[in-house]
Formats: sequence, structure tokens, C-alpha cells
Amino acid sequence: MANVILYARFSPRPNSNECDSVDKQIAEMEEYCLRYNHAVIAKFSDEAMSGSDADRPGLWDCIYALKKDYIMLIRSWDRLARDSYLAEIIQMQVKKKGCTILAISQESTSQDKLARRL
Repeated sequence: MANVILYARFSPRPNSNECDSVDKQIAEMEEYCLRYNHAVIAKFSDEAMSGSDADRPGLWDCIYALKKDYIMLIRSWDRLARDSYLAEIIQMQVKKKGCTILAISQESTSQDKLARRL
């Protein structure tokens, strides 16, 4: 059993009614944790915040809450960051705490691949 902290982000956009809400992302990650017998320790989110914005309170609270060997669970890599430099900073902070980031979605865009090049 792994200890997991969930992080979800919802982008501000004109077609927001067509996008996945934070609640939907959290529900998908909770289902994943049930399926793989992971313990959900905490849940953090940022609503209506861009993935290129470094000033996301939910993200940094999530990273702060991580303890050694925890997993930071995201639905997909684009929920973590939309900027490769920011993605690298986030991944370095998580790694420094002795933790890993796991995305439950296997779908990947070229931007996602840039975000997880570490």
C-alpha cells in the first residue's frame, strides 16, 4: 500500500463547462487509489488557475504535505504544469522530498513529454 496525496487543477477558459472539473479529477484519482489499494492521505487543488502559473497555493501545499516515499498523484501531466521549466522545478521539489509523481492517465502529448523529461 502506498501513501498518496492527490492534486487536481482546473484551467480558466471560455469553454469551462466542457472541461473536467477538480471534483471529476479527484473522483478519478480516488477510484484509481481504491483499485490499487493506495491510501489517500490528502487532497489539494487549484481552481481556475493556469498550468503555466507558478503561484498555485494548492500545488505548493500539496508538495509541502509530501513525506518521504509518498506519491503525488495527478490525473494527467498537463494538470501539473504547462511550462517545461515550471514542471522541472516542481519535479525537483518532489524528488528532493524523496517522493514521486504519478499520472493515472496514459495519454500523452508532446507538451506532457516535455513536462516530465526528468
